[in-house]
This record gives sequence, C-alpha cells and structure tokens, in this order.
Amino acid sequence: MSSEPPVPTKEEVLQEQFGVSDTLEALNIWREREHIYASPTKEMGNVMDIGLFPYHAPGPLPAPIPTVSEIASVAAASHNLNGSSSGDTLHIGPYRVEVAVQPLLLREAATMIYLNQRSDIAPKVYAAFESREVDTLRIGWGCISYYYLITEFFEAERLSSFLDTLDKVQDRAVLEKIGDLLGTTVKKLRSIQPDDPNHFGGLYGQAYRTCNAFRFSKGPDYENYGPFDNYETTVDRLIWASMVTQAMSSNEGWRDYERVLFRDARRILLDSATEEDRKPVLTFFLFMECNILVQLVRDEEGKIIDVKKISFARWEPLGWMPSWYDVAYFQREAKIVHLEKWAPLMQKVLDQIKLANMELADFYDRGLTDMVFPLDVS
Repeated sequence: MSSEPPVPTKEEVLQEQFGVSDTLEALNIWREREHIYASPTKEMGNVMDIGLFPYHAPGPLPAPIPTVSEIASVAAASHNLNGSSSGDTLHIGPYRVEVAVQPLLLREAATMIYLNQRSDIAPKVYAAFESREVDTLRIGWGCISYYYLITEFFEAERLSSFLDTLDKVQDRAVLEKIGDLLGTTVKKLRSIQPDDPNHFGGLYGQAYRTCNAFRFSKGPDYENYGPFDNYETTVDRLIWASMVTQAMSSNEGWRDYERVLFRDARRILLDSATEEDRKPVLTFFLFMECNILVQLVRDEEGKIIDVKKISFARWEPLGWMPSWYDVAYFQREAKIVHLEKWAPLMQKVLDQIKLANMELADFYDRGLTDMVFPLDVS
C-alpha cells in the first residue's frame, strides 16, 4: 500500500501548475491560457478525422432524405427567420432535422452514430453532412457552410418543462416510470465497452472533450485531455484538477475538510480500487432536467397518464470514466432534499447501477458534496 505524503500547500500547487505562488497571478496566467483549455477547433478536427462524414445510413429509409433546398423551404415557412446563426430544429415527415453553422453539430452526430452501432438507446441517425448549396437560415453571410443532422422524429417534452407540475402522490407511477427508464438508459450506456479495455477518454479512441474534471494538465502540454491508457493516470489527473481548482479559489490555506480529502484521495481511489472499479465505464456528462426528453401519453384533458420513452436533447459529450464516477453524481443528487421530485428519479437510476464496492463512490460523493472535486455529469 502506498504511503500518504503530506498534502502540498496551495502555494506549492500553484507554483507547479503556473510557475507562480500568488492566486491573482495564477488566475491571470490561467486566463491567458484559457483559449488552450477550451479548443473547439481542435476538437472539431478530431471529429472530422474519423472519416464519418458525409454520413448516410443504409436503407431502407422511412422516406427520402430531404434535400437542403427542401429543408430551407420548410425553415422559411415554419417561423420567422431573422438571420440567427444559433441554428434551427425542424420536423420534416418522419425526420427531425437540425441545422447549424457551427461544425460542432457533427460531434453530436458522431456520438449518436456510435451509439446506434452499439445499442438501441439513441435516436437513429439517417444523415449528417456539410453543404454550402443554400443559405438555409438566411443569415446572409454569403457562401458559408451549414451542417445538417437528420434523425428519427418522435414527439417529446423536456423534463424541466413539466416535472414541477407532477404530484408526488397522484403522479407517483409516472415519476417512477421516468426514473426506471432513466436508469435503464444509464445502465445500457455503462454496458458499452471501449475497443481498448484500458481506454479512458472520448469516443472513437479520442481524447476527452474540454471538461472541468481534467482541466489542468501539467505543462508544457496544456491541451492534454487524454486519452489515458490506465486507471492510475486518470485518477491522478482528477485529483490534480481538484487541487488546482481549489488552490485558485482563495489565498487562504486548505480548509480542514479539503486537506483530509486530498490526503485520503490516492489511498481510497487507487489503493482500495478493485479490478471492477478500474474498468472504464461509458459516462454521460450532461445529465440534467433540461436535457432529458420524455415522450408522454396524455388524456383528453392534457393530464400525463403514462410515459413511452426517454431520450436526450444532446447525447454529446460521452466518455469512459472510472466506474464509480457517475455513481457518485447520482448519489449526491439523490440526497438533495429540496429537489423533491428530481432526487427520487436519481435514486431510481442509482438502484440500477449500484456497485459491489461503494467505498470509492461514497468518497467521491463526499468530495462533490463539499464542492472539492470537479464534476462534469451536470
């Protein structure tokens, strides 16, 4: 078993990460590097490198894929277009069509295609491509690229739009079914194995996308978001990111609970980890009410009486994390008393994915609750 060295001071952490020991100076250096920590252009290049696009699903198709001219016509007729570059979502026949000027839409497409090839949990992708043929959103910027994602359509409402209207007693069956379906989805995600059993990173063997959990890479490579090829490196990076984040929060020394968490982190997360704990598990990083889509059944008066399926408005980002990482998140959410309807849903998820060894999840949950450890499943 490894020894527990003294926890470095905040000044020592800042000195190692930024070359200075003063919090304000460290913040200034961090701001200068911020464009490195968030590099969507590089991330987009990685997605294009996998050779997926243009993507067209093999037939048979439920209907011909709409052309870009047809998409532009529907967009113009559906509502007022005022030159917005934020994108648009349309319903055309059996298809849901997303249009954007940002190529990051193809990251979403790549994620959904990956899931389509390995499970039945994500809506089917029928096409994803780039085109300069038509100014679909009438932005008026001349010859620009638009990005299109065409998937199966189903009627759904965001969980955040109706959760507060449900009664804990009268709508208990509806709430329980939503929780069960969420749990089933998470369980199916966790069952998808990476091609490399030691891969901790994003899909297609790539790095994690920019995220708080791995934000602070030690120099000189400040863009190092993996992929990591072993559990130890991944956990060390999680701990280091936590220490740098907390060291930047104030000029005061560690609080007692921070010191205890950092002192015990390696012993619990590394030395106490079983073989099962060390396996990478596919983890969803955007688990929140506003991102959950629910297909509902309503009676003639509009009352919700059943739930058909759930999905997510955004499936990206996904990545392989230690098996206890999202379990700790669901534990924390299930304990938030004032979220009287959300918390029971999280408990229903937790009921389906509890681990044989809960020590690591319990420890990380404590760090999340104390706002010491970073989290990106939210």
